[in-house]
Amino acid sequence: MTALQIRSAASLVRGWTRLCTSRLPASVRERRRAEVESDLWESLRNEGGSTPAVVLHLLARLVLGIPDDLGWWIEQALVAGVLRRQTLVVSGRFVGMAIVLGTLWAIGQDITRDRAIVVFAPGLTAQSPANNSAGVRFEVISVKPNPTGRAGWTQTRVLPGGRYIATNIPIRLLIGQTYQVQSYRLIGGPAWIETDAFDIVATADRDLSPANGQRPLNDALKALLAERFKLKIHTETRQLPAYNLVVARGDKKFGPNLIRSERTDCAAILAEVAARAAGGPPPPPLPGGQAPPCGGFNGIGVLSLDSATLLRFSDVLSAELNRKVFDRTGLNGLFNVRLTWTPDPLPPGPLPPDAPPIDPNGPSLFTAVQEQLGLTLESTTGPVDVVVIDSVERPEPN
Repeated sequence: MTALQIRSAASLVRGWTRLCTSRLPASVRERRRAEVESDLWESLRNEGGSTPAVVLHLLARLVLGIPDDLGWWIEQALVAGVLRRQTLVVSGRFVGMAIVLGTLWAIGQDITRDRAIVVFAPGLTAQSPANNSAGVRFEVISVKPNPTGRAGWTQTRVLPGGRYIATNIPIRLLIGQTYQVQSYRLIGGPAWIETDAFDIVATADRDLSPANGQRPLNDALKALLAERFKLKIHTETRQLPAYNLVVARGDKKFGPNLIRSERTDCAAILAEVAARAAGGPPPPPLPGGQAPPCGGFNGIGVLSLDSATLLRFSDVLSAELNRKVFDRTGLNGLFNVRLTWTPDPLPPGPLPPDAPPIDPNGPSLFTAVQEQLGLTLESTTGPVDVVVIDSVERPEPN
């Protein structure tokens, strides 16, 4: 397979998208096409140039996305008034017949097939995360308002025996941690979820440490938020202000604090770290805000990454800037990153004892990215998957 086949596969996806959006209002049409273009760009980048993998992924994106695209088109067409309900009934009968015939064909193929290939194409639809109903749950829960307010430090701890303690935590922060979304991707909710803080002590019937790709703590917290705070959410994709991270110089020369990593096997290093942590407490943080091997340190005005992709660095910048950062550098491989800047505004009160000092006359984050890394941030807009808070209530007293 060649680059021509990659372009052909991408053209099929674009052609299908143009067909689905051709009669829709211009605003809806352009937004959908922009989302697909971003999806294609991410697919081509993430496959790292492997032509067969790229073509397979793009074709999977087309085929597996057809049912969702059709459902989306019908919904938008009804809203816009370009589709009559009588037409929808006739189309539904036709599609139903096609599904039946396709199912019969698939069953016949399964008889002679001894192995199935499953292709997962991320980013095709946004499905609302359901509140946990069958996973790990806390058996004993105490939730109390913290009188300190937002002036105090927030701390969360996971202890042996399924015990979870959160001190002075705003519910907006807890929702973000539970659903693993950064602040800029969390939309809606009353003001008190950010201004009020709570102390939470809860105990589950099993250990809450992540293992085998599972995060039991997240399941338990989802149930806690649904039961005690009556949280209801959904996900969607919105066009939001964003930044493109690009190389600042035409010769693509890096800044002094962006260095290619010489590590080749971070998986083995992280597995060793996890094995040591299982036998005792984690090692103390390195001095001066240094990043551990294949890890990172994100402090106040200090960011260090060891053997990380620039995609990961972009994700960390997104949290700092409270806005999505797209990696448009075109640089592959692993890098060591060291970034120091002066936060604006400076944090109130004394810093934590292990925090690196802050230079009040240091550069802004934007200037530091350019001077220290040889990269720059350009304003743009783009599709961002967000979590929308539909409703949330203050908890009842214990």
